Amino acid sequence: ENQEFVLRCVREDLGYINGKPVAACSIFKCLLRWHAFEAERTVIFDRIIEAINDVLE
Repeated sequence: ENQEFVLRCVREDLGYINGKPVAACSIFKCLLRWHAFEAERTVIFDRIIEAINDVLE
């Protein structure tokens, strides 16, 4: 469920608050809380990359 929130942030235009991109900040904070940057590779990174590719196509 939390990963779905992150993927929704990739797919939707959440805009900016106080000049900061809401989607990027939300994704970064979630990844920090999940300690995703400490692992060599995680499923969530693969899913984020896949979602970005889907949006770009």
